[in-house]
Amino acid sequence: MNRQVVLASVAVAGILVGLAAAFGIQRFLAPPVSETGSRFERGRATAVKMGCFLCHGPDGRAGTANFLPELDEVPSWSQGNFATYVKSADEVREWILDGAPKRMLADPDEKRRISQQLIKMPGYRKQLTSAELEDLVFYVTAAGLLYPFDENSPEGRGRAVVLRLGCYGCHGAEGRGRAPNKGSLKGYIPSWDSSDWNELVENPQELREWVLDGAPKRLRTNPAANFFLTTQMVTMPSYQGHLDDKELDDLVTYVQFVRTRR
Repeated sequence: MNRQVVLASVAVAGILVGLAAAFGIQRFLAPPVSETGSRFERGRATAVKMGCFLCHGPDGRAGTANFLPELDEVPSWSQGNFATYVKSADEVREWILDGAPKRMLADPDEKRRISQQLIKMPGYRKQLTSAELEDLVFYVTAAGLLYPFDENSPEGRGRAVVLRLGCYGCHGAEGRGRAPNKGSLKGYIPSWDSSDWNELVENPQELREWVLDGAPKRLRTNPAANFFLTTQMVTMPSYQGHLDDKELDDLVTYVQFVRTRR
């Protein structure tokens, strides 16, 4: 065995030891736990199955023109105009089941406009199981930020901070996405409700360090973990100086709430 091979083997062994120390040998040796069992991921899979993204755009983020006054678009689920069409999670369910909510079907003018649309929302009442329906409602509600927070509650204020900082851009709707991230430890940007969260965020203080410093001290000072932190394509930005202590506390409260709403 030549010297270069020996050095490479030592380097790999060092990384493995460092990873084991950083995350625990059992969790590191085990394959990543699949997130397909989460309601959000199941809901997205149902949206793909039903063809929802054909009209609402990738992940429901685009929508398309529908060529009629006053109801002239198939809306994006993640833009401000979504609230024009959907007032609650119950109305999301009604749109899915019957092609429009009861509120609009009971209004003669709204019903007329719906009937004249060139692209009509289909009703999936006979196409979905009850489980698929609830998963899809959960997904659309998350994408549309329809959870009814009191804006003055810590969670509501925290969501406002998340929106201002643009956290959903990388972490996905409600922080539940898992965008690929080449070169990172997991290969993706972990979602806030993922099974591997506790490996990366051991306590609320570490979450604060992620926000303020881009990573917690525990990982930054571990050579193996820091290797991935510095070589991954998308790095967590440091928001030090961009929010005050109260905003940081509210953001932590909101993220913790997201983890409980599954």
